[in-house]
Amino acid sequence: MNVKTLTRDLQRVFTNSVILYQDDFYLSDSDIPVASNGLQDWDCPEAFDFEYMKWVLEHAKEHGKLPEKFKSLEETQTLGPTSASEEDIDKIKSSLPDDNKNQQFVLVDGIMLFHASSPLIDLFDVKLMLRAPYAELKKRREAREGYATLEGFWTDPPGYFDQIVWPGYVNNHKHLFINENVEEQLHPQFSALNVPQDIHWPPHKVLQWAVDRINF
Repeated sequence: MNVKTLTRDLQRVFTNSVILYQDDFYLSDSDIPVASNGLQDWDCPEAFDFEYMKWVLEHAKEHGKLPEKFKSLEETQTLGPTSASEEDIDKIKSSLPDDNKNQQFVLVDGIMLFHASSPLIDLFDVKLMLRAPYAELKKRREAREGYATLEGFWTDPPGYFDQIVWPGYVNNHKHLFINENVEEQLHPQFSALNVPQDIHWPPHKVLQWAVDRINF
């Protein structure tokens, strides 16, 4: 299960919720940083407008909805099917405490929420992180046809995952892990960051785990 799928399934459980997609805060195409190999780097913190995202998140937490002037490009994209069946969703919803059924939630989806200098960390009440093996992440990324951007459309060039995506993930998240090895366990100082015990859990189990973490 990828992060976006989990986020959408969580919205089906917590119906009084809004989703804030980090992808909506990419800079204009012409402002995306260029790596030393000459390729635009869409997978680094500098590719996003974090200050604007922070303002939108603060507004959503205070008012329970996104600012009226904020328009999500991501919501208009074809995001693919959700993973959980209606039966799974109904079962999980029926187990929620009554006070949580009317609680409002802001679900934040993104690839760079927990980088070392993220200004968003202190705004999250619950922090969830999904992990997957290198081979699985590469397979998912290279299966994508491309992405709508503010000024057009982006398609990863050949070799982009190994040249940009994976090194970017490692460089921006190694501080979270023991010995700065992203294949290791989380460092104890980041115990507030929740990660599934098994990266091979089926989607319905990942969803139940996430709901349990939120429903603390």
